[in-house]
Parts: sequence; C-alpha cells; structure tokens
Amino acid sequence: MASRSKKKVVALVLIGLIVLSAVALASLAPGGTYGTTSGNKIALVRLSGQIGESATPSLLGGGGISPELVEDHLEQARLDPGVQAVVVRIESPGGAVAASQEIATMIKTFEKPIVISMADTVASGGYYISAPADHIVAQPGTLTGSIGVIWASFDPDKLLKKVGVKIDAITAGKHKDMFLPGKLNPERRKIVQKIVDTMHEQFIEEVARDREMSTEEVRELATGEVFTGTQAQTNGLVDQLGGIDTAVAAAENEAGITDSQVVELSPSLFDSFWGPGATALASLIQPQGLDARIALLRELLAGQNVPRYEL
Repeated sequence: MASRSKKKVVALVLIGLIVLSAVALASLAPGGTYGTTSGNKIALVRLSGQIGESATPSLLGGGGISPELVEDHLEQARLDPGVQAVVVRIESPGGAVAASQEIATMIKTFEKPIVISMADTVASGGYYISAPADHIVAQPGTLTGSIGVIWASFDPDKLLKKVGVKIDAITAGKHKDMFLPGKLNPERRKIVQKIVDTMHEQFIEEVARDREMSTEEVRELATGEVFTGTQAQTNGLVDQLGGIDTAVAAAENEAGITDSQVVELSPSLFDSFWGPGATALASLIQPQGLDARIALLRELLAGQNVPRYEL
C-alpha cells in the first residue's frame, strides 16, 4: 500500500510540473493555424469522437466533439478574411442529442460555405451535425446514416452486491428516480419511448429540411441502420464520393474560388497537452483491484442514462 501511495504522489507531482510548463509554453505559442498566407484559403477542421457538452480533451485522456470546440474553430475561420470556405473532417459515432442540435445550428448559420468530409464512421449524431452543411463528401466505404435514437440502461444488481453497495434514493415525484440504473417498469418504459420517438421525429424533420428531402423519404431511411457512403449517396444523404481533396475542391466550388491554400485550424498547445498527452500520465495513477471496480461503478452510475443520437 505504501508503495502504491508513493507512486501516486510522484505521478501527481510530475503532472503538476508538466501542467505548469504547458501553461507557460501555451502563453508564448502563436495562434491555432499553420501555413497561413495572403489570398484565398480553405480552413480544415478535424472533429473526432463522441458528441457531448463536455466531450473535450481532459486529464484522463480521450476527447470528443463539443459545441464549445466547434464554436472556437468556426470563430477562427470567421475572423480570418482570407478563409473563403471550411472543410470539416468528421469521425464520430454520434452522442448527446442537445449538443448535436446545437452544433448543427452553428454549421447551418455559419456565414461561409461548409463542406463535410466523412472519415470511417459518421453516424447518428455525427450525421445530424453533417446534414446542414452545403456539401457532404464520403468515401464509398464510410459508415453513415443511423438516423435513430437509443436509450440504454443497465441492471447493476450483481455488481453492486459484489462490492457491497446499495442504492438508496429519497425522491419527491413519482418518476424522479426513473433514470437510476435498473430495469424500467412498463409505465416508465412508455414515458421513455415517447421521449425517444419525439427526438427521432426531430432528427427526421431536420434531415428532411437540410437535405431538401420529404419527411416521408427520410422516414423510410430512418430505421437506425447504417449505410455505406455509396448507399448514402444513392439515398440522397451524401452528395459526392471522395476524400479530403475532393472536399477541398467542393469547398472551392461553393466559394467560387480556385487555387486556394488549405489551412488547418489546430488546438492550442495547452489543449493538446490536456488531450492525448495526458493519457500516459493518467495510467500511472489508475486504481487497481477492488479500487478499480469501485471506480468503474462510480463512472457508470455518474453517467446520464438518457436518449442519444448514437450508434
């Protein structure tokens, strides 16, 4: 035990020193673009991970797509007079409903043309934030679509008994505890189904509006199934097949320019450190044995069991 505690103390001290160094360097670092020159430019933004309000790089590693992150990138593109259009490269299985809707609104109302370049998987919420773009490009083998809503719960009874934990909730309101982990009774299942159906209809209506399709056309596709890029193009969910170069050419066409320079908008040094750079450090202080199981249980219980636009 003493050895483990010493290891954690050393790791925390090391993290503290690196954080201070990163802050100092970030304050001296230039802005978030590279290769900028005068003339026409196409801004390239890369978004990867689950969509959520707090889906941003953190000390514990990982990353995601949040409204704040997207807003920051688009603001960079907006303030640069040389940027004539934006290519957004997306890799995402989807995520939170409200966050997806907020990002979609940002893309829809952005003053300059936006072209989506789909990577391997851009599904559910990932497709939701893609639909409002001026043009969508996907590879033939991209997995996209999944126009649907999912709500998943779990029954932790056996795990709780194993670690000696009991859930006890005092509530006011008949259904106040309905989102605690466990099985839904028939009455509560109907309530959740109504919520899920409403969110599904919102998804269908937005895609129909953004893609200039009828709600009936989209509803036939909105079974929750994924499509390849080729199928999505045939179904009207994607405009063109190709990679980033194809997307850049489409962005030039949307902006009415030629011979542009691609300028990638990058996170700051500080943001980079708090993302992948922190993963290795976090592994030094991960709990072991029973502590690890309790930490996992805490994480599961802390998660919001709510409907999501996600695979």
